[in-house]
Amino acid sequence: MGGLGGDKNIITHNSINTKVEIKLDFDIKDYETVKSILSNRVFVFKMFRIKPYGCIVAKTPHGYHIYIKAHSDMKLDDKDICVIQILLGDDFKRGVFNWLRVRKEKFKEWNVLFTHKEKIEIEKSRELLSHLQRLIIASEEP
Repeated sequence: MGGLGGDKNIITHNSINTKVEIKLDFDIKDYETVKSILSNRVFVFKMFRIKPYGCIVAKTPHGYHIYIKAHSDMKLDDKDICVIQILLGDDFKRGVFNWLRVRKEKFKEWNVLFTHKEKIEIEKSRELLSHLQRLIIASEEP
């Protein structure tokens, strides 16, 4: 059996409403570069039918933490979220450690960002949410 192997959930819409929190760590100090990376990966949001409704951008000593609250009409589990974060550009080493933790299924808190040196940037948070929402809507137009 080739192709999707019967996983019709990838193609069809359904009534599932999964709440997700995507946590991203970018060790990049230039915010516009971080924004560009996410903009160039809007395809990931589209394919997993992720609709952001909240966003926090936090400055760290090494770059930025991005927290995205979203809904999806696909059933997404912790493994899916881990892969999505990697696809969206999460720090490579963090992604590997998260994947190893989530695979073992014995870590309740596998998706951790260290927050003690974060500085939340409200305007960037609002602007990034609006930006991603516009890009996602535009990507869905024929």
